[in-house]
Amino acid sequence: MLSRSTRKTDTTTKLLRYINLPSLQEYVLIEQDIVPVQVLHRNKRWLSEYYFLGDAVSIESIGLTLNVEDIYDRVDNRDMNEFRQDKV
Repeated sequence: MLSRSTRKTDTTTKLLRYINLPSLQEYVLIEQDIVPVQVLHRNKRWLSEYYFLGDAVSIESIGLTLNVEDIYDRVDNRDMNEFRQDKV
């Protein structure tokens, strides 16, 4: 999960190192303070795709699909708290 203190490193230095690994197929960034999930796929030229509450995230290389709300199920942030209230 990204935090304010690691966001810059995770989205620049680490990203560049990881996408240059021949075996890496996807790079997933999950925020902790807000809800978007960012996925970059090698087969899509590392272009970012963003997923939000109500969306399903597909990690093709391992055949996994998760709903964004399931990823954030136990996270306590404003986006999730509002989402939970709207579901009641």
